[in-house]
Amino acid sequence: MRSQWLTVLPQLVSRILHSNDQLFEVLEHILLKVLESYPHHGFWAMASGAKSNTSRRSKRNLRVFQKAKVRPLELLRPLIAPT
Repeated sequence: MRSQWLTVLPQLVSRILHSNDQLFEVLEHILLKVLESYPHHGFWAMASGAKSNTSRRSKRNLRVFQKAKVRPLELLRPLIAPT
């Protein structure tokens, strides 16, 4: 992933409540890639949203964090699965 996403990361995080589900899926994918490639930057950009007083914002941020936790295991599974 290119670092160009770090420049617009605050704008992407602020759009996490977008009402269009397809757009949210694309946004979620980008945020997951950022968290995977730049975990420190991604975490700090999204941390305040996870602690938001807005329930929906908090849930969406936490959803991305949950998927990011599972994702590294999915990437490693082919390497550690018995053949």
